Amino acid sequence: ADGRVTTSFTGKAAVRDRVDVVPIQQFLEKDARLPIRGIDPGDPKSEKVFSAASLPASSGGGYLYIILPGMPFETMAHMVRTSYILRGSASLLAGVLLSTLLAGMALFFIVTSRFQRLTDTVKKFQEGAFHERTDIEPTDPIGRLGVTFNDMAAAIERQFAALKQTDDARGVFAANISHDFRTPLTALRGYADRMLRAEDRFTPEERRAHLKIILQSATQLEHLADQLAMIVQLDGTGRYTF
Repeated sequence: ADGRVTTSFTGKAAVRDRVDVVPIQQFLEKDARLPIRGIDPGDPKSEKVFSAASLPASSGGGYLYIILPGMPFETMAHMVRTSYILRGSASLLAGVLLSTLLAGMALFFIVTSRFQRLTDTVKKFQEGAFHERTDIEPTDPIGRLGVTFNDMAAAIERQFAALKQTDDARGVFAANISHDFRTPLTALRGYADRMLRAEDRFTPEERRAHLKIILQSATQLEHLADQLAMIVQLDGTGRYTF
């Protein structure tokens, strides 16, 4: 009861023959704040976690004092803890590496697949499928690039439609001009040919009438040429206006 060591069950002699009983009394209190450390009689240089129980007075009183982490036990526990930590760290590291690898592969597949879809759409557009558009959502730079391509493709398609409309109008205009020129040219050539073939058989009045028609046809051609020069002209943007 006074802290003197009377018996040892460790199989070796105690280095210290007395321990402090104050930690034992604290340990046996009802509301003790654990862990509590006490003197290890086999190791005078350290205090260790212990367990204790009061002995009945019939057996002489005192305490049963048990040092939980003895020197062999501490060494083994340290090895076990180190082994668990190493294995746990290795498992955790392997898990992190595997998760990172899987996430990287998934991200790489998503990015490359989106790029491939955009590339396929651009290639089809380049081959003449001007209606092709990409359906990539604009949630990242690749998606915003797809939206920009869609806007560009729509603008190009509108320009092609406008060019086709302009070409069609130019074709109609050329046909109309050709017809308008052909009529006075036909008249001019016909009357001039008649005058050359039967020059001596025309009376002065007939010759005057033919020359008048020829002059009218030439005047009409001149008027058409002036109109054509005014209609077909280059504006400041390099486009033909009609």
